[in-house]
Amino acid sequence: MPDLATPAIAQLYAWHEQQNPLVRALTEPLTVRVTETLTSMQVVIDAEVAEREAMRAELDAQKARVEAQQAQMQAAQAEQAEQVAAQAAEHAMALQVTKDRIDQLERMMYGQKSERRKKTPDARKEATKRRRSELSDEEKASRRQAAAKARQAKLDKLRTKVLVVPLDSDLPAGRALPPQESVIYEWHRGELVRIIVRREQCVLPDGEIATAPPPPQVIEGGSYGPALHAKVVVSKCLDAMPLRRQERAFERLGAPLPVSVLCAMFHRSAMVIEPMYKAMMTHVGASEHVSADETPQPVLDEDKVRKGWMWVFATDNAILYTYSPSRGGTVPDAVLGRSRGTLIVDGHTGYNLVTKDGRRDRGGCWSHGRRGLFEARSYAETVVDGLMAQIGELFYVEHLALENQIIGTEAHLALRRERSAPVVAALFRTVEQFVEMFDARSSIAKAMRYLLNQRAALTLFLQDARVPIHNNLSERALRVVALLRKNALFVGNDESGERLAMLLSMTATCRMHDENPERWLADVLIAVGEPGYTAEDLLPWNWKTGRGTTAVPAYDTT
Repeated sequence: MPDLATPAIAQLYAWHEQQNPLVRALTEPLTVRVTETLTSMQVVIDAEVAEREAMRAELDAQKARVEAQQAQMQAAQAEQAEQVAAQAAEHAMALQVTKDRIDQLERMMYGQKSERRKKTPDARKEATKRRRSELSDEEKASRRQAAAKARQAKLDKLRTKVLVVPLDSDLPAGRALPPQESVIYEWHRGELVRIIVRREQCVLPDGEIATAPPPPQVIEGGSYGPALHAKVVVSKCLDAMPLRRQERAFERLGAPLPVSVLCAMFHRSAMVIEPMYKAMMTHVGASEHVSADETPQPVLDEDKVRKGWMWVFATDNAILYTYSPSRGGTVPDAVLGRSRGTLIVDGHTGYNLVTKDGRRDRGGCWSHGRRGLFEARSYAETVVDGLMAQIGELFYVEHLALENQIIGTEAHLALRRERSAPVVAALFRTVEQFVEMFDARSSIAKAMRYLLNQRAALTLFLQDARVPIHNNLSERALRVVALLRKNALFVGNDESGERLAMLLSMTATCRMHDENPERWLADVLIAVGEPGYTAEDLLPWNWKTGRGTTAVPAYDTT
């Protein structure tokens, strides 16, 4: 509030001084009283103004305190809201993780499964289907004709029997015409043939008895031929038929062979072909490119069934199985040793020993990576579908290389670098972008971390055209083990597991070379005892081009 009294008093005294002495004398008391009144009024006004200013300051202070309290309350509410939101997000993620685990358990217990897992769509089939859609009608027709010709060529190699159906004798004679021909394919049921072997004998002039030599046998004095041994082995190792089921099947044929006899033939066959198995292990260990995998193999123990492991090591011309009670790195080390080359496997640490210290380069499996994403698709379908489409593009490039017959060539490597390399780079950028957005315990985070952890192995195929992008060959080889695990439940002991691995190796390799494993085994069981043949000569791929070209059954059962 401005000072109003001081200027008024100054004006009053200025007026008073301008008057004559008589007026000044008369107005002097009045001037003093007015001055005192103005001064007291100013004091009162200043006091009221000061009081109002103090009240205003107090109000401002109270307002500031209220605003501060409101700000604190808002901050506390915001912090509490953030905590609630974080807890809600944590609970939602935990719920999703729990749901994910429940889904996996339900798939394993009730869903469609392959080795107790949800079936993953085959990327190779999708690539084949995509390529077919790109072909013209003329190309499709040409391929159909080629496939039909190839099928007919195989059918023409089957044993042929000519059946002539004559005309009715009551018909009158007439001019003959060329017969009308048609083809019927008929199945002749397998049978167990009883062969009576009569070996002639005579007495020599010196009185010694001479006896004709016995026919070839798997074991001296044995009662079962090599073809029967081969039938028992192949039925179990390729058709996953347990020996107990085979016993019932033989009984239906009128041949009561007890399971103990079948078991003896199975193990005897493994003992006979053991030298070939060791030769195959040496061959696989020296191969430049090997793919491997492993699966549980239950083993009967005294009190319970314990877990063993069936391993498989596959090359371009051999499939080697090996049994071990352990899943540790000693098994790959025993098979591959200190050999060099590449090893195509999944992320199992048991292969670390042979992929370090300048030994084998480790290649990854895109099928394993794709399977993990597929099983976590419910988390983020858009992201997962994009990643799976990129992996599908990698398989499509491999399909093109196979179609153009450039597998393993420089042209194949150039195609990979041109089309696959950008896809791989984009895929890993996407994974790095999204991996931290999901709970570390979730299946999708685990699937993405698998890809990141295996990045060096998964990109090895971009450096060498001979390195496949997957280890599907070894995975497919383990399917029969999974079927046996379901049908036969277990092997009797560790030695039985080792012998099963031997016979699985030989039968699977025969099938790889499009050779009938029964024919190979029936011949090899006899050839092992003949001079002039080594274990390497009797390996399926050598046998097919050597002894197998002239091999005939040991017994004529026609």
